[in-house]
Amino acid sequence: MSSDLISLAVVDGEPRVDSRLIADQLGVAHINTRELIEQYPADFEEFGITRFQTELSGKVGQPQKFYLLNEDQAYLLLTYTKNTPQARELKKRLVRSFAEHRRALPHAQPTLDPLAAQLAELLKGKVLVEYETLRQFVRLPSAISQLIRDMGEGLATALEQQCGRPLIADLLAEWAEKQQAPAPVPAHRAARRPVVPDYQRILDTVIREINQKTYPYPYAFRDIQGVPCLIVRTSHIMAHLRDTARLQSLYDVLEWQSDRALKRALRDAGLVIRLRCTPTIAGVRLAHAIAIPISEVLQPQLALH
Repeated sequence: MSSDLISLAVVDGEPRVDSRLIADQLGVAHINTRELIEQYPADFEEFGITRFQTELSGKVGQPQKFYLLNEDQAYLLLTYTKNTPQARELKKRLVRSFAEHRRALPHAQPTLDPLAAQLAELLKGKVLVEYETLRQFVRLPSAISQLIRDMGEGLATALEQQCGRPLIADLLAEWAEKQQAPAPVPAHRAARRPVVPDYQRILDTVIREINQKTYPYPYAFRDIQGVPCLIVRTSHIMAHLRDTARLQSLYDVLEWQSDRALKRALRDAGLVIRLRCTPTIAGVRLAHAIAIPISEVLQPQLALH
């Protein structure tokens, strides 16, 4: 039965299947499978980020784009494919392959939250770390809870020995207080909080990336209802901040890290003009795009446009 399984690639802890492999199993050209995915981008992104990669083709040495689809996206693709015997058989094999991957998970070594993993590495190396530095490593409630669950009291004891104070107890108490009411900003940290709203910092960064031609997603500058606007998707913006190493410092300090929160902040600030239809950019329909007026908010960054 194992030889009947489809090979899966694990990306950020999530199993995914190569679109080239699906095309091969269906007996069709990969370009047809790829175009089917690109024909309905919004449909696929309802089930997660549609990840893609490129590599040189063995035939002509040209970059070939292919997609890595999660389980739901793979089933959606087969739903949009003709109901041939090959498609039905492939779907059964994918069901077995993803199920086998899930069954194997309990036997794998437990993994830590990335922040907790970094902290564990510090302890393994017996590195003396400043209290404030440790606070940054366990700044997220998820990291704290994961750290306690996976490593237990021994880790808390080791940390206390390193920094000379009950670090984990302090952090958990601070976390518990935050669950009941928003904590005020401590006086010694208030001066370091940015006075510029997060959405403004994000827009400045996106425009800078566009000017430097390092923004990889579709965008356009167009007049909407007589107002010059930037047409873009907030999900693309947040994905670029999250996945780009040089922008990680900005992404990490944002008060929110979701595209919905960004869209809400822009609307609250009056920076969204309603689009009456889905725009087409570079031949691709950009579903869920928004129009951001290029006023004094963005104008200083638009030297190259």
